Amino acid sequence: MKHPFFSIIIPTYNKSKDISRAIDSVLTQNYKNFELIISDNNSNDKTKELIGSYKDKRIVYSRNKKNIGWIRNCEKGINLARGEYVILLGDDDYICSKNSLFNLSKTIKGKNFGYIRLNYVSSKDGKKFDFRVNKFFKKDMILKPHQNNNKIFSFIQNTDPFFITGICFKKNFPNEIKFIDSEFVPWFNIIYYNAQKYGGYYHNKYFFIAKWVSKPIHPFYVLRNKKFPFEKYLETISKLISQKKFQYYKRKILSQVISLFPLIKISMGNRGLIKCAKRVLYLSHNYKFSLHFWINFFSSIFLPNFIIERLKGYYLNLIIKDNKIKNNLKWTN
Repeated sequence: MKHPFFSIIIPTYNKSKDISRAIDSVLTQNYKNFELIISDNNSNDKTKELIGSYKDKRIVYSRNKKNIGWIRNCEKGINLARGEYVILLGDDDYICSKNSLFNLSKTIKGKNFGYIRLNYVSSKDGKKFDFRVNKFFKKDMILKPHQNNNKIFSFIQNTDPFFITGICFKKNFPNEIKFIDSEFVPWFNIIYYNAQKYGGYYHNKYFFIAKWVSKPIHPFYVLRNKKFPFEKYLETISKLISQKKFQYYKRKILSQVISLFPLIKISMGNRGLIKCAKRVLYLSHNYKFSLHFWINFFSSIFLPNFIIERLKGYYLNLIIKDNKIKNNLKWTN
């Protein structure tokens, strides 16, 4: 059987109301050499029936007998892929143009990039905007193969590797290259290997429209077994990059966590906030003497939730206003 060029992976759980748009945006592509793998993490809604209503042979539907967690569910979908390139797609996101896969195939042809970051635009209440907090490139960028570890890491970090939709990589990697058991960047080992061996490409043109989630379960908000989910990621990169770069990046992450104390408070309550704050101090004792830490901590503890919610809404509206997409990006049948 001829292998497809693209394997598009949609890990899903209880999203029967949203996933049809994601599926339709793939199946109606002008480029036809792909398979669509839907890895269902034992949904208890109408997902199975919805997928069964599609008769397209390019759909590969796999349903877990039990919920194995979204990281393993995503990895399972990748293991099923037969394509030369894998593209990850969130179950409530969708491709914004029928020509997207065709244009991507032309970009890849002859270049053999190992890791490709496909850009996306966020959508909330009909408003589309470019949420650029983790995006640092504003134009197409290329990473050549066989660069040093620091350069590869910097390229990956600057492409926003944290969001699932739009992560694309060659399927040609050894079996021992596994996901990191961390919600932060679980696919890091795979994209790092591919970027090192084959090079990388940041595709700045918008490829996907991603649904804005108002209250996500963020790796900065929670503790798993008394640790932040990003700690396993830090452990991984500490073995790859220089200690100077690692310490800088560690401080940067912890500083972000501190800045998000107000959101941790409204998401996890004061008890959750205190636990997260204690973990930050454990990871870096220097924050015991940091005004940034204590101002954010005490203001979060004492501010009522409704005030934090209003400030959060005001900040988000500013982001939407400043980064609003002027052209009418949309997908239609």
